[in-house]
Amino acid sequence: MIWVRLEKYLEMSGETRDTVMHKRRNGIWAEGREWKTAGDGRIWINTEAVDQWVQTSSPSEKASKSGTARVERRSASASSSRGASAAKH
Repeated sequence: MIWVRLEKYLEMSGETRDTVMHKRRNGIWAEGREWKTAGDGRIWINTEAVDQWVQTSSPSEKASKSGTARVERRSASASSSRGASAAKH
């Protein structure tokens, strides 16, 4: 299961609701990638995207208060990785 309701994610991960809300509010997690709101208003978490975020973020990024730079760095990193991969072919 990729998408789980927020309550289930909190139970599985041990994170607090406040921590998840902080990541949403500050752009640390992107809407549509790590989280989304369904038609019924419930919040769903993409566990695969969160796992990827954990693997690719550094401790200094996690401690940062600005999520915008983090998302930009991660996007730039993914773009350069794709470019390097394309250059090999």
